[in-house]
Amino acid sequence: MNENLYFFVTLIVYALGTVFSLIIALAPLAFYVKFVFMSPHWVLVITAPLGIAFLWLIGCLIYILIHSQLVVPITLPSIKEGEYPMNSGTARRYFLRLGADNIAKYWIKSLEWVPFLAQVFLYPFMLRQYGVKMGKHVYISTETRIDAIPFIEIGDSTFIAPRAVIGAHINHHGNNILFKSVKIGKKCFIGHNSVVTPGAVIEDEAILGAFSAMLLNTRIPSKEVWAGLPAVSLENSKIRMKRENQRA
Repeated sequence: MNENLYFFVTLIVYALGTVFSLIIALAPLAFYVKFVFMSPHWVLVITAPLGIAFLWLIGCLIYILIHSQLVVPITLPSIKEGEYPMNSGTARRYFLRLGADNIAKYWIKSLEWVPFLAQVFLYPFMLRQYGVKMGKHVYISTETRIDAIPFIEIGDSTFIAPRAVIGAHINHHGNNILFKSVKIGKKCFIGHNSVVTPGAVIEDEAILGAFSAMLLNTRIPSKEVWAGLPAVSLENSKIRMKRENQRA
Protein backbone atom coordinates (compact mmCIF):
# COMPACT_ATOMS: atom_id res chain seq x y z
CA MET A 1 0.00 0.00 0.00
CA ASN A 2 1.21 3.52 -0.78
CA GLU A 3 2.75 5.13 2.33
CA ASN A 4 0.55 8.23 2.18
CA LEU A 5 -2.57 6.14 1.69
CA TYR A 6 -1.58 3.89 4.60
CA PHE A 7 -1.19 6.93 6.86
CA PHE A 8 -4.55 8.36 5.72
CA VAL A 9 -6.35 5.05 6.40
CA THR A 10 -4.68 4.80 9.81
CA LEU A 11 -5.77 8.35 10.65
CA ILE A 12 -9.40 7.75 9.62
CA VAL A 13 -9.72 4.45 11.51
CA TYR A 14 -8.08 5.95 14.60
CA ALA A 15 -10.35 9.03 14.48
CA LEU A 16 -13.47 6.86 14.22
CA GLY A 17 -12.29 4.77 17.17
CA THR A 18 -11.68 7.91 19.21
CA VAL A 19 -15.17 9.27 18.43
CA PHE A 20 -16.65 5.90 19.43
CA SER A 21 -14.77 6.07 22.75
CA LEU A 22 -16.09 9.58 23.42
CA ILE A 23 -19.68 8.57 22.68
CA ILE A 24 -19.52 5.60 25.08
CA ALA A 25 -17.77 7.65 27.77
CA LEU A 26 -20.25 10.55 27.65
CA ALA A 27 -23.39 8.40 27.38
CA PRO A 28 -24.01 8.12 31.18
CA LEU A 29 -23.69 11.90 31.57
CA ALA A 30 -26.02 12.56 28.62
CA PHE A 31 -28.69 10.21 30.02
CA TYR A 32 -28.39 11.80 33.46
CA VAL A 33 -28.80 15.35 32.14
CA LYS A 34 -31.81 14.25 30.08
CA PHE A 35 -33.32 12.59 33.15
CA VAL A 36 -32.86 15.76 35.27
CA PHE A 37 -34.56 17.95 32.65
CA MET A 38 -37.43 15.51 32.16
CA SER A 39 -37.99 15.11 35.91
CA PRO A 40 -37.33 18.59 37.32
CA HIS A 41 -37.77 17.62 40.98
CA TRP A 42 -36.13 20.17 43.31
CA VAL A 43 -33.83 17.53 44.83
CA LEU A 44 -32.53 16.58 41.39
CA VAL A 45 -32.05 20.21 40.41
CA ILE A 46 -30.11 21.02 43.59
CA THR A 47 -27.88 17.93 43.36
CA ALA A 48 -27.38 18.17 39.57
CA PRO A 49 -23.98 19.94 39.80
CA LEU A 50 -22.60 17.11 41.94
CA GLY A 51 -24.13 14.47 39.68
CA ILE A 52 -22.71 16.11 36.54
CA ALA A 53 -19.24 16.45 38.10
CA PHE A 54 -19.27 12.82 39.24
CA LEU A 55 -20.37 11.47 35.84
CA TRP A 56 -17.81 13.74 34.12
CA LEU A 57 -15.14 11.98 36.19
CA ILE A 58 -16.61 8.55 35.42
CA GLY A 59 -16.71 9.44 31.73
CA CYS A 60 -13.04 10.38 31.86
CA LEU A 61 -12.12 6.99 33.33
CA ILE A 62 -14.29 5.11 30.82
CA TYR A 63 -12.73 7.01 27.92
CA ILE A 64 -9.18 6.35 29.11
CA LEU A 65 -9.81 2.62 29.50
CA ILE A 66 -11.57 2.13 26.14
CA HIS A 67 -9.25 4.38 24.16
CA SER A 68 -5.95 3.21 25.65
CA GLN A 69 -6.74 -0.49 25.86
CA LEU A 70 -8.74 -0.98 22.65
CA VAL A 71 -8.54 1.88 20.15
CA VAL A 72 -4.84 2.72 20.38
CA PRO A 73 -3.49 -0.88 20.33
CA ILE A 74 -5.75 -1.87 17.42
CA THR A 75 -5.39 1.20 15.20
CA LEU A 76 -1.93 2.66 15.92
CA PRO A 77 1.55 1.13 15.72
CA SER A 78 3.74 0.51 18.76
CA ILE A 79 6.63 2.96 18.77
CA LYS A 80 10.06 1.36 18.49
CA GLU A 81 13.23 3.08 19.59
CA GLY A 82 15.30 4.44 16.74
CA GLU A 83 15.81 7.35 14.37
CA TYR A 84 13.39 7.99 11.49
CA PRO A 85 13.08 10.64 8.76
CA MET A 86 10.47 13.18 9.89
CA ASN A 87 8.53 12.98 6.61
CA SER A 88 8.40 9.19 6.55
CA GLY A 89 5.14 7.32 6.96
CA THR A 90 6.51 5.60 10.07
CA ALA A 91 7.30 8.91 11.76
CA ARG A 92 3.88 10.35 10.96
CA ARG A 93 2.12 7.28 12.36
CA TYR A 94 4.33 7.53 15.44
CA PHE A 95 3.27 11.17 15.85
CA LEU A 96 -0.34 9.97 16.01
CA ARG A 97 0.65 7.54 18.76
CA LEU A 98 2.51 10.28 20.65
CA GLY A 99 -0.62 12.44 20.70
CA ALA A 100 -3.03 9.61 21.49
CA ASP A 101 -3.40 10.71 25.11
CA ASN A 102 -4.15 14.39 24.34
CA ILE A 103 -7.92 14.22 24.86
CA ALA A 104 -7.41 12.37 28.15
CA LYS A 105 -4.89 15.00 29.31
CA TYR A 106 -7.28 17.88 28.61
CA TRP A 107 -10.15 15.99 30.21
CA ILE A 108 -8.09 15.45 33.37
CA LYS A 109 -7.09 19.12 33.32
CA SER A 110 -10.76 20.06 33.64
CA LEU A 111 -10.78 18.16 36.95
CA GLU A 112 -7.77 19.87 38.51
CA TRP A 113 -10.07 22.02 40.68
CA VAL A 114 -10.52 18.95 42.91
CA PRO A 115 -7.50 19.00 45.28
CA PHE A 116 -4.91 16.31 44.48
CA LEU A 117 -7.33 14.23 42.37
CA ALA A 118 -5.53 14.85 39.08
CA GLN A 119 -1.99 15.06 40.44
CA VAL A 120 -2.01 11.97 42.66
CA PHE A 121 -4.52 9.69 40.95
CA LEU A 122 -5.71 10.63 37.47
CA TYR A 123 -2.46 11.63 35.73
CA PRO A 124 -0.52 8.55 36.92
CA PHE A 125 -3.48 6.29 36.11
CA MET A 126 -3.83 7.74 32.61
CA LEU A 127 -0.12 7.50 31.80
CA ARG A 128 0.04 3.89 32.99
CA GLN A 129 -2.89 2.96 30.75
CA TYR A 130 -1.20 4.53 27.71
CA GLY A 131 2.07 2.72 28.34
CA VAL A 132 4.31 4.58 30.80
CA LYS A 133 5.96 2.26 33.33
CA MET A 134 5.25 4.07 36.57
CA GLY A 135 5.75 3.14 40.20
CA LYS A 136 3.64 3.91 43.25
CA HIS A 137 3.01 7.30 44.86
CA VAL A 138 4.19 9.37 41.89
CA TYR A 139 3.08 13.01 42.11
CA ILE A 140 2.60 14.87 38.82
CA SER A 141 2.02 18.61 39.15
CA THR A 142 -0.12 20.72 36.83
CA GLU A 143 0.85 21.59 33.26
CA THR A 144 3.47 18.87 32.96
CA ARG A 145 4.11 17.19 29.61
CA ILE A 146 5.03 13.51 29.59
CA ASP A 147 5.15 11.30 26.50
CA ALA A 148 2.68 8.49 27.20
CA ILE A 149 4.72 5.75 25.52
CA PRO A 150 6.03 2.41 26.82
CA PHE A 151 9.73 3.20 27.05
CA ILE A 152 9.39 5.89 29.69
CA GLU A 153 9.92 4.66 33.28
CA ILE A 154 9.25 6.61 36.49
CA GLY A 155 10.06 5.07 39.86
CA ASP A 156 8.19 5.06 43.16
CA SER A 157 7.63 8.29 45.12
CA THR A 158 9.03 10.60 42.45
CA PHE A 159 7.84 14.22 42.44
CA ILE A 160 7.44 16.05 39.12
CA ALA A 161 7.05 19.81 39.55
CA PRO A 162 4.81 22.13 37.46
CA ARG A 163 5.49 22.57 33.73
CA ALA A 164 8.22 19.94 33.60
CA VAL A 165 8.68 18.16 30.26
CA ILE A 166 9.71 14.50 30.02
CA GLY A 167 10.10 13.52 26.40
CA ALA A 168 11.30 10.35 24.72
CA HIS A 169 11.42 11.93 21.25
CA ILE A 170 13.44 14.80 19.82
CA ASN A 171 14.37 16.36 16.49
CA HIS A 172 17.74 14.88 15.63
CA HIS A 173 20.21 15.84 12.88
CA GLY A 174 17.77 18.33 11.40
CA ASN A 175 15.39 16.13 9.42
CA ASN A 176 15.13 13.09 11.66
CA ILE A 177 13.10 12.23 14.74
CA LEU A 178 14.78 10.19 17.47
CA PHE A 179 12.84 7.97 19.88
CA LYS A 180 14.80 6.71 22.89
CA SER A 181 13.97 5.51 26.38
CA VAL A 182 13.95 7.65 29.52
CA LYS A 183 14.41 6.19 32.98
CA ILE A 184 13.73 8.06 36.21
CA GLY A 185 14.45 6.24 39.47
CA LYS A 186 12.79 6.18 42.87
CA LYS A 187 12.34 9.24 45.10
CA CYS A 188 13.61 11.65 42.46
CA PHE A 189 12.68 15.31 42.14
CA ILE A 190 12.14 16.88 38.71
CA GLY A 191 12.12 20.65 39.12
CA HIS A 192 9.79 23.37 37.88
CA ASN A 193 10.04 24.00 34.11
CA SER A 194 12.82 21.43 33.72
CA VAL A 195 13.32 19.33 30.58
CA VAL A 196 14.27 15.64 30.45
CA THR A 197 15.33 14.53 26.95
CA PRO A 198 15.60 11.09 25.27
CA GLY A 199 18.24 8.71 26.58
CA ALA A 200 18.19 10.35 30.02
CA VAL A 201 18.80 8.27 33.12
CA ILE A 202 18.07 9.83 36.52
CA GLU A 203 19.10 7.42 39.25
CA ASP A 204 17.38 6.98 42.63
CA GLU A 205 16.98 10.04 44.88
CA ALA A 206 18.59 12.39 42.35
CA ILE A 207 17.41 15.97 41.80
CA LEU A 208 17.08 17.95 38.58
CA GLY A 209 16.78 21.61 39.51
CA ALA A 210 14.18 24.08 38.29
CA PHE A 211 14.59 25.61 34.80
CA SER A 212 17.20 22.97 33.91
CA ALA A 213 17.58 20.91 30.75
CA MET A 214 19.34 17.57 30.40
CA LEU A 215 21.20 17.01 27.17
CA LEU A 216 20.59 13.90 25.07
CA ASN A 217 21.79 10.66 26.74
CA THR A 218 22.72 12.34 30.04
CA ARG A 219 22.93 10.34 33.28
CA ILE A 220 22.47 11.82 36.75
CA PRO A 221 24.01 9.51 39.38
CA SER A 222 22.09 8.53 42.51
CA LYS A 223 21.56 11.27 45.12
CA GLU A 224 23.29 13.96 43.04
CA VAL A 225 21.85 17.43 42.37
CA TRP A 226 22.08 18.77 38.83
CA ALA A 227 20.94 22.12 37.47
CA GLY A 228 21.53 24.58 34.67
CA LEU A 229 21.29 24.93 30.89
CA PRO A 230 22.57 22.37 30.14
CA ALA A 231 22.26 20.62 33.49
CA VAL A 232 25.54 19.80 35.26
CA SER A 233 26.46 18.45 38.67
CA LEU A 234 26.35 21.23 41.24
CA GLU A 235 29.01 19.50 43.32
CA ASN A 236 31.38 19.32 40.34
CA SER A 237 30.64 22.97 39.57
CA LYS A 238 31.53 24.01 43.13
CA ILE A 239 34.81 22.07 42.94
CA ARG A 240 35.68 23.65 39.60
CA MET A 241 34.87 27.16 40.87
CA LYS A 242 36.98 26.55 43.99
CA ARG A 243 39.96 25.50 41.86
CA GLU A 244 39.56 28.53 39.59
CA ASN A 245 39.44 30.84 42.61
CA GLN A 246 42.58 29.21 44.00
CA ARG A 247 44.40 29.78 40.70
CA ALA A 248 43.28 33.41 40.69
